[in-house]
Amino acid sequence: MKYFILLLLSSLILSCSNETKETTPKKENKNPSSKTLYYENGNIKAIISLKDSKKDGLSTDYYENGNIHLKVMYKNNLKHGENIWFFENGGIYRKSEYKEDVKDGLEVYYYENGIKQSEQTFKKGQPTPDLKEYTKKGKLKKKYPKLILNQKTDYNTNTIIINAKLSNNKSAIFNILDKESPYAILNNKSDETIFIPPEFLNKNKEKKAIFSVFFSPDEVVFRTVTIAAAYKTYNRRVKILTKNINIAAN
Repeated sequence: MKYFILLLLSSLILSCSNETKETTPKKENKNPSSKTLYYENGNIKAIISLKDSKKDGLSTDYYENGNIHLKVMYKNNLKHGENIWFFENGGIYRKSEYKEDVKDGLEVYYYENGIKQSEQTFKKGQPTPDLKEYTKKGKLKKKYPKLILNQKTDYNTNTIIINAKLSNNKSAIFNILDKESPYAILNNKSDETIFIPPEFLNKNKEKKAIFSVFFSPDEVVFRTVTIAAAYKTYNRRVKILTKNINIAAN
């Protein structure tokens, strides 16, 4: 009888204990410092650093095999700092500098053997003319087409006509560099400042371009104009060629 009473009391205590556990609400962290995502096989897909529910700090993406795919630095939900992409075997594929979600700084690509494939500086999202590309053995590539310019003056229409094309007749985006643009870029070859308009790379590609500079009949024209041509190389990088031409009319 005593044994039965003790057994009954034990059951009641356990029951009350379970009810207490079930009714106690779990405290939810409304402002977590990180978030982890998973693949279906249970491997980690991404670890995202958070601040006030926004991406802030280092976020890391993983391949399904567990190797790192991408490291991104965020600031207030925007890419800000050095971002690194990796090959699935673990080697670095690309490094890019960002400021407030826009490329700004050096961007470097690598071959799977670890040799640098290309490097180029970006300013406010625009590629600059300082692209360097390398072979898989690390040798600097030097063979690029030349920008060919010629001009003629039509005094009937008071127009100086500038023709532009690439020496290999490839299609490119041509433009006169806008010196009023805030996108000032230093041309390392001549140590002169040139200007790439932000809309430059959105133009249509063509095999040749014609630019017209108008002048009044009583105007003496003698000034330097800079023409730019942009095209994608074999490695899909943007190569920008620039060339000055002196235009004259009297």
